[in-house]
Amino acid sequence: TNSVTPKLHYKDGSTSTSLTTDSSSNMYVMSFNASGTSEIDHIQFYCENNIEVNVYPVVNSSFAPIITTTDIPDGTKDESYTATLTAAGKTPITWKVVDDSLPSGFTLSSSGTITGTPTTAGAFTFAVQAKNSYGISQKRFTLIVPFEAVRSPAITTESTITEGYAGSPYGFGFHATGTSPLGWSVAYGFNLPPGLDLTTTGYLYGTPDTAGNYNFITVKAKNDAGEESKTFTMTVSTPPSNARPAIINDTLEPGTKDTPYYCQLMATGTPPFKWTLKGKLPAGLDMSDEGMITGSPNKVGSKKITVTVSNDYGQETKKLTLSVYNVPAITTVTLKDAVVNKKYSASIKRKTTKPFAWELEGSLPQGISLFDADNAKITGTPPLNDKGMFRVTLSNPVGEASRVYKLVVNALKPKISPKKLSAATYGKEYKAVIKTSGGTMPTIITLSGDLPSGLSFDASTGKITGTPLEVCTNRPLVVIASNLWGVVSQDYAITVKAVAPKITTKSLADAIMGKEYSADIEATGTPAITWAADNLPDGLTMSGSGRISGTPSEYGKFSVKVKATNDAKTSNKSLKLIVLSAPAITTASLQGGTQGGSYKAEIKADGTTPITYSVSSGALPGGLTLSSKGKLSGKPSSGGDFKFKVKAENSVDSTEKEFTIAVTPTTSSNKALAEDGETRGGNDNEGAIEPEATAESLGVMEVGEIPNSGNSEAVLTTEEGYLIVAELPEVSVDEAGQYDFEVELDEAAPVDAKLFWFANASEPSEDDDAVDFMDEDGGYIDAVPESKRIIVSPWLNPGVIYNPVIAVEK
Repeated sequence: TNSVTPKLHYKDGSTSTSLTTDSSSNMYVMSFNASGTSEIDHIQFYCENNIEVNVYPVVNSSFAPIITTTDIPDGTKDESYTATLTAAGKTPITWKVVDDSLPSGFTLSSSGTITGTPTTAGAFTFAVQAKNSYGISQKRFTLIVPFEAVRSPAITTESTITEGYAGSPYGFGFHATGTSPLGWSVAYGFNLPPGLDLTTTGYLYGTPDTAGNYNFITVKAKNDAGEESKTFTMTVSTPPSNARPAIINDTLEPGTKDTPYYCQLMATGTPPFKWTLKGKLPAGLDMSDEGMITGSPNKVGSKKITVTVSNDYGQETKKLTLSVYNVPAITTVTLKDAVVNKKYSASIKRKTTKPFAWELEGSLPQGISLFDADNAKITGTPPLNDKGMFRVTLSNPVGEASRVYKLVVNALKPKISPKKLSAATYGKEYKAVIKTSGGTMPTIITLSGDLPSGLSFDASTGKITGTPLEVCTNRPLVVIASNLWGVVSQDYAITVKAVAPKITTKSLADAIMGKEYSADIEATGTPAITWAADNLPDGLTMSGSGRISGTPSEYGKFSVKVKATNDAKTSNKSLKLIVLSAPAITTASLQGGTQGGSYKAEIKADGTTPITYSVSSGALPGGLTLSSKGKLSGKPSSGGDFKFKVKAENSVDSTEKEFTIAVTPTTSSNKALAEDGETRGGNDNEGAIEPEATAESLGVMEVGEIPNSGNSEAVLTTEEGYLIVAELPEVSVDEAGQYDFEVELDEAAPVDAKLFWFANASEPSEDDDAVDFMDEDGGYIDAVPESKRIIVSPWLNPGVIYNPVIAVEK
């Protein structure tokens, strides 16, 4: 507005107009002296068009009324209507209509309820007032009562129809307005003149039998919206005698594409008549000799024809035009909204052939009109918020189409951008800015919906900032921008992406078999993280929170694959878990020995290696020693039963077990290679070896190839640096076991050179590599001793022929 007159009202009833105003940016900034003795009650503004606006200050948190209803629902013609208006502010609030502007038949109660029954379709705008002890609020509303999309039939044919002649063909078309298609019929209880019939398209045809006046011909037109009946009068006359023909038709009934067509040519004169045609009828139509044109035209357009009618007394010729149309259609479904004080233009699109006509029923918003009726162009500049409800009808000679529109005039509202919000990441700083543009300043921005935890919205800047602390997908938000002209909203969806888990635990503490164990696996990433693990030792499990716990029932080294999963992904990591085990001696007993004979045995234990062995109590037979690896060896120096305890110890614990070795006294000793050539076993398998030759030193010799022992496919060559230092005679046994052979190595064998055994077996076996080397005192060695004399103790399988070779590194 360009003219505002303010007035200050005090509680004592006095007023003041001494206010200073400063107009800028379409806003008024006002200052006044409020230091009087009386409290301020309200400020009153007198605007253009004598509109009064009362502004009340906040008093003890009580407000003047503010009407909060933004719109009222549409009504329905001839149906009861109820709508309740609402307002914020101190109660009680009373309501009334301004200037008696409610639609006819409606009332507004003092509590704000609108009731009534609309009898007419259209848009009805009215103003209401809400009032309490602190002030008054006014608002305009528009009650929309929609038109029916289909327009009811209205028969337009005059009540007296064309005269007919008894015994002469007759045709007449009835016409009505109303949305196509229309269906025609004879009203119940009424009859047509004898010899005539009515098509469903409204064409009366046939040959009347009897002359007379027919005053009660009642026909009915019907469509989806309703029906209408009308009574007609028709005269059937006796044809004249000795009269030449005269064509009655000046025009022909229009045809509808792809619809059955009827048109009877008629003439006065003395029947019978004969009709002929010159020219082409529209495609799909034919004419009989009696002058009846029938068929279904299949192409839109007009054809000019010449028809001739003749009887016994002469003939007449006339030129006529037959036109075929499509039923009209309106293709525009809705109209775009208009904006206050902005030029508006919209066209309602059609699909039809000329001639056609537009008709508008109802009301357009103030300032807008149907500018061009031929093209249904709606134009204008609306001055204020408003609504219009109207129905447009498009008609041509064969029918009509109707469509109902609601045209809304919106205020100049702000635009909100951007159209969508960028995604945030859990735990990372986020920033987005909601902006408004256009519209009348100032604009107030509010946000509706729950922001993810950690984010906040600043209405003064439109910024969403913070560090999100929860994960969500497409959480709905609504931003509302309001100004002096109206309110707009923008739907948003914000997504906070999860951060994939990263397992930070680098190693696992060792566990001990049989003892309770617990370890927590840790990871960074967005909670909640769930955990799982594969390849855990028996007895251990992993909880969903990442704790490995339980009592392991097996020991060894395990590669545990742990999996951490959250909303982002699953991360994997392999961690080494060592389960230690205290030693458990598994050797049940020890074999006996012979005084002076070589003795070898091994004490074994399960458990975490390395395991060291020692005698914890008692004594070994003289001449025997126990290595830290659990091997007993030597030559018992005396006979008897010797009891002792062996302790097996590892990093976890130790255990003891008692053993007994029975040593048989004797004055003789067994040698693996006797002077007489017999070879005897050194493990009590007396006579098990039956050699075919005696052992002899072959000297140090270089060879081209030597087969490896066991199942290996490797070949020893001089290039690999192996030299033969002894070769045993061919030997076979009939009982599996380890056998001792005393061997004298070639004098040229290098001292401390590593010894190698090659079984050269006829049937290679995994046992071919099972061999021990000992010195003359029974101590275990793996290299050539200074004495060059050794005891070799290989494992021999029964029925296998061996050609053993001993070699050293070159």
